[in-house]
Amino acid sequence: SVPQYRAFRGVTYPAVPMRLRREMSVMLEVQLEGPGIVRYIATPEGYSVEVNATTGERNFSPSVAEVRNGSWGTGVLAAGIINVTVANTTFTANVTNLTKIGRNDLWVATSAADDLASAPAVAMLDATTRDATPPAFVPWYNASTPILYPAPDGVDVAVALDEPGRAYVHVLAPTAQVPSGEQVKERALANYTSTTWTEVTKVGALYGSAVFGLQSATRYAVYLTVEDFWEPERNILEPALRWEFYTFDDVPPRGAISLGTVTNEGFEIMGESNKNGTVRFVVVPSANEKKPTFWDVMFGVGYGQKQPSGLVENTTAAYK
Repeated sequence: SVPQYRAFRGVTYPAVPMRLRREMSVMLEVQLEGPGIVRYIATPEGYSVEVNATTGERNFSPSVAEVRNGSWGTGVLAAGIINVTVANTTFTANVTNLTKIGRNDLWVATSAADDLASAPAVAMLDATTRDATPPAFVPWYNASTPILYPAPDGVDVAVALDEPGRAYVHVLAPTAQVPSGEQVKERALANYTSTTWTEVTKVGALYGSAVFGLQSATRYAVYLTVEDFWEPERNILEPALRWEFYTFDDVPPRGAISLGTVTNEGFEIMGESNKNGTVRFVVVPSANEKKPTFWDVMFGVGYGQKQPSGLVENTTAAYK
């Protein structure tokens, strides 16, 4: 006799689990109450075969014999056989060459272990394939993404994606245990310290995810993962991407600038500082009514650019 399919732990067999579907394949799982043979063919959804050219009559489902033979017109995408040798045990077949991220029908016929008797009808299963890859990063104008924008007290991680989704960011000390992409996501959604997430709604547009509250002039590691909106199984980037970076030093140097030796050909400027840096200056006539601004001195605007001079931490130097 032909063995019956089982229902076990909430799964009714034969089954095509969503978690095992890919862009061009699905996994067929079967359990029988006894040894038997399971044959299958896969076709695009709605496929049919003309059986009468005069009337236009078509068959919209294959016969048991056609499934057993693995042939039904010219539209069969895949065919195969599963030998179930043990009762109450899951047997699988990877059904490939299906419509990419599209709808397919999977037709199944069951026989006894000796292949002398077959079930009277063919079962049809939905074999829709799915997007199984996370979003990909795409350039934003001429810049590759992701892009890191460090600041004195934080960092902004900017991405452009090839499909809508979400970006999740977590900043940690460089020596901290490396989180997985799922952990970065979970912590960001739970509002952990130094985490954030951003919804990406427009393909190719730049979206930033900024984390603040960091210490200046400090080394950190930032982790980034992205996921799409494909349901019921979203695709998340694993492992999370990782970069090390330094926040900017936002504390200006302390020191003094004074006038040194003056001659008929020039003069010396004496500078000292508590950290490495650069001294910039411009020279203007004493009668000049316009006082240089900060940016005038930085860039020499209107005064003739002077070469900046390096200043070494905790030293005094002279500039002529």
